[in-house]
Amino acid sequence: MEADRLMPNLLKKLPLSNILRKKGRSLGIFFLITCLSFSLFVAAFIGLSMKNGLDSTRDRLGADILVMPVDAQPKVEGAILNGEPDSFYFHSDILEKVKSVEGVKQVSPQVFMATLSAGCCAFPVQVIGIDFETDFSVTPWLEGKVEKLGKDEILAGYNIVAPKDTNLTFFDHDFLVKERMDATGMG
Repeated sequence: MEADRLMPNLLKKLPLSNILRKKGRSLGIFFLITCLSFSLFVAAFIGLSMKNGLDSTRDRLGADILVMPVDAQPKVEGAILNGEPDSFYFHSDILEKVKSVEGVKQVSPQVFMATLSAGCCAFPVQVIGIDFETDFSVTPWLEGKVEKLGKDEILAGYNIVAPKDTNLTFFDHDFLVKERMDATGMG
């Protein structure tokens, strides 16, 4: 009976006395567990960061194919590849033809316009009109989330010096900057 009463006390003291008696081994195990926990945390953090980076890159790839007017190729190359402002567009009936092509999953129209390179403007700016409902190539580059653009609201490119919620004037009309885009690495 006495042994039954002493056994719970002994079991409570045994781990502590084992740790105190073998301090070197105990510190080694503690250090090992700490290092493994830290390594697991860092690996999880790096894995999550890589996943988010890959998701962002995939979303920002945009369209696989760009459909453009035949005579607009030099303008498109200048605007898309070099960031040189220019103007070109397709008539809307072409969009329906592109949608009907087998294998096409998603389409979204864009209109490219260059602002004036005159005394009224500091320098020409590329203005891209998008259909916000169907767009998948511009909106992934936004710094924040925008559900919808209202009347006279615009998205500003990274190199446009206009903070969010300020006005920009194009073609003698004021527009509110709803959100800004991240840097694309182009002009």
